[in-house]
Amino acid sequence: MGGTIKKYTKAGNQVKIIIMASGIHARRSDKNKNSTRYKVKKTITDSMKNQVKQLQKDAKKSAKILGVNDIEFKNFPDNEMDTVSSLKITKTIEEVIEKFNPEIVYTHSPHDVNIDHKIIYNSTITA
Repeated sequence: MGGTIKKYTKAGNQVKIIIMASGIHARRSDKNKNSTRYKVKKTITDSMKNQVKQLQKDAKKSAKILGVNDIEFKNFPDNEMDTVSSLKITKTIEEVIEKFNPEIVYTHSPHDVNIDHKIIYNSTITA
C-alpha cells in the first residue's frame, strides 16, 4: 500500500490515512488481555498506552515519508472490533468520507484472517 500512496502523493493528490485500532493489543500475551474487556494491572495498561503513543508517532513519521500529512487514529478496541456495533464503525467511516470526499477508498481484503480487518472492510463497503 505504501507504494500506491507515494504514487498518488507524488502526482499531487491528497491522501488521508485512517487507522482504526492501534494494533498493539494483538501482540499482548494471554495474561495481558486488552484492557477494554479484562482487568489489567495499571503498569501494564500504562505500558500499552506508551506503546500506542510510540506507534502513532511512528505512523505519522511513515506517513510523512509517503507525502501524507493527514492521518487520523480512531482508537477502536484492537482485535476486538466484533464487540463494537457495526453501525458505530460504519458511521465513523462515513463521517471521514463525508468530510474528505475521496475519489478512491482503499481498505482491507474481505478475505483477511484478522477479524478487525474483515469488519473494517464490511463497514467501508457499507459506508
